[in-house]
Amino acid sequence: MSDPKPMDRAEVEARLARAGLKLTRAQIDELHAVSGYLQQWVDIVNAPRPMAAEPATIFTREPT
Repeated sequence: MSDPKPMDRAEVEARLARAGLKLTRAQIDELHAVSGYLQQWVDIVNAPRPMAAEPATIFTREPT
């Protein structure tokens, strides 16, 4: 598998601005370098999943 292509730098800066993040030039450079991986992660997290993929959460009531 090849490394993902980084997003366009203007897109990275726009997303950071939209999120209200104030970062240094060095921090923006680092995020731009890994932006392809970050987008892959977002795509995986936001992928539709069937209801059965959700973990069961059970709450029990303490005896009174």
